[in-house]
Amino acid sequence: MMRSRASAIVVVVVMLASAAAAYGPSAADAESDLASSVTTTTVPPRPDQSALSQIPEEQLPAVEQFAQDYGLTLDRAWAALTQQAKLTDYADGIRSSVPGYAGFKVTMTPTGEARGVLAVLDPSTIEVPADLLVTVIPAALPESSIPSFSAAMTATVNQGDLQSVVEGVTYDPFQDTVIAWVSSSDSARAQTDTPTIVDALRQSLPSSFDATSIRVDVAPSTSYNYGGLREFKTSSFLWFHWTSGQCTSAFGVVKSIGGSLTGGYLTAAHCKVLGGTGWKIAHPSGDKTVNAYYNQSFGGYKDRIVFQAAGASWLTKTSSSTTQDMAATATHIYRGTYYCHYGSRSNVQQCGTIQQVNVPVTDQGYTVYTSLQQTGKTCIAGDSGGPVWRPGSPSTPAGTIEASRNSDSTCMYLALDDQLSGSGWTLL
Repeated sequence: MMRSRASAIVVVVVMLASAAAAYGPSAADAESDLASSVTTTTVPPRPDQSALSQIPEEQLPAVEQFAQDYGLTLDRAWAALTQQAKLTDYADGIRSSVPGYAGFKVTMTPTGEARGVLAVLDPSTIEVPADLLVTVIPAALPESSIPSFSAAMTATVNQGDLQSVVEGVTYDPFQDTVIAWVSSSDSARAQTDTPTIVDALRQSLPSSFDATSIRVDVAPSTSYNYGGLREFKTSSFLWFHWTSGQCTSAFGVVKSIGGSLTGGYLTAAHCKVLGGTGWKIAHPSGDKTVNAYYNQSFGGYKDRIVFQAAGASWLTKTSSSTTQDMAATATHIYRGTYYCHYGSRSNVQQCGTIQQVNVPVTDQGYTVYTSLQQTGKTCIAGDSGGPVWRPGSPSTPAGTIEASRNSDSTCMYLALDDQLSGSGWTLL
C-alpha cells in the first residue's frame, strides 16, 4: 500500500519597520543632540527565522510548548526534540532485541541537551553508538517480566491482614526500587501497613533483589475515559436520541483477514466493553458505522480493540483543525520524553513530558500498566483511545489515551508498540 506525504509549506510573515529618509539635521547637529540627550529603546528580539523555517508548520504548537516548558529558544527546542527522537529510536531497537532490557528514560540538561539512561540486566552486552549520549546502568528485572512479577508479588502480599490492600507491584530500574502500589481507597493504611508490606515483599523477592530498596506508594485513583475522530454510540427512546457513549479513534490499522486486507480504527477496548456495540465513527465524509470488532485485549500493557469501519487512513487528527500523516511505525513511551495527545471530547492538542511509567490502573477486574503525563496535561471522559505521538518530522505514533487521574485529570497512556504486539495489525 503506497503512502503519499505532502510536503509541509511553512509561511513565515515578518513585520518590518520602515524608516523615512527625510531631510534632517547635519551629522554634527545629530552628534551634539546625542551628547545632550540619549533615548534608549528596548526592541524585543525577533524569532529565529532560520529555526522557524526548519520546523514543520503542524509541529509549531508542540515545539513552542516544549520551548516554554524548558525555557529554551525555538531552535534549541527543535534540536532537543530531534535528539529525543534519535535516543528513543535507539531505545526501540534495544527494547526489541535485548532480552535483558529493563527500561529507558530521557533526561534534559539545564542547557537543553537530551541524554538517555538505559537499564539492562547486563550492561557489558551493550555498545552505545558514539553519537548518542547514553548512560547504561544495571537492573534486577527485565521489563517484559513486570506483569507476571506484579501478579505473583501482589498475590503474595495480599494475604491475611493485608487482603486486597495492594493493587500492583512494579519495579523502577532507575532507582533500583520495588514499588508496592496501595489502593487509593486504603491510602490511610499505607502508612500503618508499610512495615508489614515491606517485610512481606522482602521475604518473597528473589535473591537478585537483595540490594533493591522497597517503597510503598498510593496508586492514583483513576477513571477510564469512555467515549483523531470522535467515536460514539447513540441510544433512543421513542423520538428522543442521545449519545450514550463516546471515545476517540487512535490510528488507522490494517490486517489480512481471510485473505483480504481489512482496515479499521485502533481504540481502547474498554470503550466497547462498557458501551456495548452500535458504535459509529464521525468521519469527515460522514458518519461510518462500525460493522465488526477485532482483537479485544485487556491487561498488562494492552487495552486495545479495532473498530472496522470505512474511511480509516494514515491521516490522524491532532487538533480541532489539523491532521498529520505520521510515520508508519510505532514507538514506545519512555520516561522523560516529550509526547503529545488529542482527544475528541477535549478537542485540543496537549504536549508534555512523561513523569512515570508502569503506573497500575485497575478496573473491570484487570490491571494495565500506564505512563503518566506531567501534571496539567489532561484528559476527560470521551478522550479514551485517542492518539499519542512523539512530535517530529514526521511525528511518530506512540500510544493511546487510557485513563485520567481523578485528582486532577492528568492523562495516562498505553504504549502503542505494546498495544499492537501480537495482534497482527499494522499501522496504515
